[in-house]
Amino acid sequence: MALGLFSPSIPYPVNVQLPEPFESRMQRLLGQDYPAFRAALEQPRALGLRVNPAKLSSEQVQSLPFLEGAVPWSEWGYYYQSDSRPSTHPFFISGGFYLQEPSAMAVAELAAPKPGQWVIDLCAAPGGKTTHLASFMEGQGVLVANEFTQSRVPKLMENVERWGARTTVLNNPLDRIARKWEGLFDVVVLDAPCSGEGMFRKDPEALSEWRESTPERLGRLQQDLIEQAATLTAPEGTLVYSTCTFSLEENEQVIEQFLRKHPEFQLDSAHLHPGFAEGFGLPETARLFPHRLEGEGHFMAKLVRTDGEEGDFSYEEHAKVSKPALKVWEEFRRGHLLGELDGVVTERAGHLYLVREHLPSLSGLKVPAPGIYLGEVRFERFVPAKALAHHLTLKQVSRPLEVGAAEAFKLEFGESVDVNAPDGWHWLHFSGVGLTWGVVKRGKLRPTPLRV
Repeated sequence: MALGLFSPSIPYPVNVQLPEPFESRMQRLLGQDYPAFRAALEQPRALGLRVNPAKLSSEQVQSLPFLEGAVPWSEWGYYYQSDSRPSTHPFFISGGFYLQEPSAMAVAELAAPKPGQWVIDLCAAPGGKTTHLASFMEGQGVLVANEFTQSRVPKLMENVERWGARTTVLNNPLDRIARKWEGLFDVVVLDAPCSGEGMFRKDPEALSEWRESTPERLGRLQQDLIEQAATLTAPEGTLVYSTCTFSLEENEQVIEQFLRKHPEFQLDSAHLHPGFAEGFGLPETARLFPHRLEGEGHFMAKLVRTDGEEGDFSYEEHAKVSKPALKVWEEFRRGHLLGELDGVVTERAGHLYLVREHLPSLSGLKVPAPGIYLGEVRFERFVPAKALAHHLTLKQVSRPLEVGAAEAFKLEFGESVDVNAPDGWHWLHFSGVGLTWGVVKRGKLRPTPLRV
């Protein structure tokens, strides 16, 4: 199927009841464009997904039956049909694609890190921008995903696991990270907590929680967060600030105040597409409005640090793997993998991780996952983790076992399936894309119990 550039179908209208103070403010902000904006909110939202270029070939992407066309500002983004359910496709649970609102794809596209750079996503859950950044990095450099809200960390880790990219996941307040890693990162992404006005059509909860005082209150928080983000940005590095809201207090006013305090930062253009509007009073910034493009509301600013010095830091001293654990891991690796893995294997109480050789010191930080979770040593045996299966490709394993779509979802939910295969561990895949590890015993295949 040829994937052209066209809008997704809009089969039926929706009814969005907006708070009167919000409507009044948007009327003042947009002027004569307000009727078009209001009418756009009565139409169903555009639905998007972003493919994983490390896992899916162009032929596999084109075979997906629910795609409707490319998202014009995203290299790997596509719209999909409103009456389809892409999450029921095995490529979803294998990390072949990620369901993401189309406008949200613009943030990582604006950051566009290069392979080998050091990159940090500061408010990373649920993982859409982190996984997008990983695609740009092509498995090189350092990628850190931090989420300071504990309850949101499991979803972040699940999505990072599926994507298969080596990512260090943190759970810390931003000021703690900034004090430790001053001036270290080539690319810093701050998708700040916001009032969510741009998501009113998508998220009824954001609409129900909105109050007239919310933008001003969150604007003060965002001004503090961008200060921490700036501290982390290296000289000549890039800081991308974004929200999914419309208020001036959370967008242009945050950037204006920041620039008054930080002459070492300059605005660069955030206009990736002609449908993006100029920010109010800051033409380099970009606003994404639903009446101008097929997507929800967003704001983006790209700030480049032109002066300053890189901070002092030390590298992480990786915990050595105990001799018994190393012996068990090496036996498994030689029996199931074709060659060495790129990186350093480290241990946490019998749990093994694959990490970058050169990571900044993690001492004093809460680190739910320092890298790819390889598995656990249990009773002198190695139990491989699901994350390792997502990280590997068909060319890297010696015992692959392909399963069908129905079996893939049974395994995803922890169920066993009947197979005709030799006993022992197998790398399970659907059309060459890793799903999990499974162990066969007398014709019964059970998935590994280990996931992040």
